[in-house]
Amino acid sequence: MLPQQWDLISGHVEAAESVRQAIVREAKEEIGIELDVDDLDFVLLSHNRINRDTTYYNIFFTSQRFQGQPHILEPEKHDALDWFPLDDLPSPLVKDRKLALEALRTGQTYVEVDFDAYGD
Repeated sequence: MLPQQWDLISGHVEAAESVRQAIVREAKEEIGIELDVDDLDFVLLSHNRINRDTTYYNIFFTSQRFQGQPHILEPEKHDALDWFPLDDLPSPLVKDRKLALEALRTGQTYVEVDFDAYGD
């Protein structure tokens, strides 16, 4: 979550949890929807350099099905929730989230983000 930027459902994988299980849990915690791990389709692996000493791997999936009505459950972190067409994304959008959404159109499955941003 980055202040004043549009984002996607996200979070960390907990101990003894698969990536797909983490997505199901985060979707329930953040916007109150139920997902099925079997309905999640891999989109993109994003290797992000956060600073000189820290990198993250973000893994993106889509789902065509969910149950429940999406609504904000963490108002201290989020102040808006909306759907956007892939050809009309909001701005500003978190950089690797934008790349993931673009990957839906192009079929790209791996990106490296900000590896040249720190001059080493």
